Amino acid sequence: MLSTHTLYLYISVLLLVLLLVFIILFFKNKKRYKSRLELLKFSINDEKALLKQAYSVIEKQKADYKTLKETTEKKISASQKDFQHNLEQAVIEELRYELIQLLEKEKYILLLSKVISEGFQKKEHDALLKSVKKQSRQLWNNFNLRINFHFKDFHSQLLEKAPKINNTELKICNLLKLNFTSKEIAELLNITEGSLNVTRHRMRKKFDLDRDVNLVEFINSI
Repeated sequence: MLSTHTLYLYISVLLLVLLLVFIILFFKNKKRYKSRLELLKFSINDEKALLKQAYSVIEKQKADYKTLKETTEKKISASQKDFQHNLEQAVIEELRYELIQLLEKEKYILLLSKVISEGFQKKEHDALLKSVKKQSRQLWNNFNLRINFHFKDFHSQLLEKAPKINNTELKICNLLKLNFTSKEIAELLNITEGSLNVTRHRMRKKFDLDRDVNLVEFINSI
């Protein structure tokens, strides 16, 4: 049998060996854990970098989309404005042409009235003149409807500001609204520019305009 002393010695050695094995295993596991921890840190950092990159890409896409949207909206707005402007110019040109034709017809109607007065008997003369004047009124009524439709209640506003304005002055307002020059207006109405200036001065008084207010700008503001 082993003595007690020897048994204690064996046990001590065995414990020492076990302790040594434990220490070795501990440090190995610690090193392995540390390596895994480092790998995990690298993985987390990589994921953070990827997330940051993805976020940057998303933000750039959002900015690009916003820019594209704003650019598209501006182009659409500009196209709409151009279309509206072109449409308005086309309507104005059509009204200008119609008014020129109307004034030319009026000249022929006046000439025809004179011929009728001189060449027909009174009964026939009165009937023909009545028919001619009716046609003339109808032509002007049609034109007035169109210009009042395009320029919202243009004549109503003119009459509200100058109730005593006459038909000739109303025609001049139409011509000014459609951007005819003084020379063109005088030719169309078969009057001199001097007579036109007198009429315009009379119109300024009826509209009660100050000296510094331009008549054309006033007409265009209505």
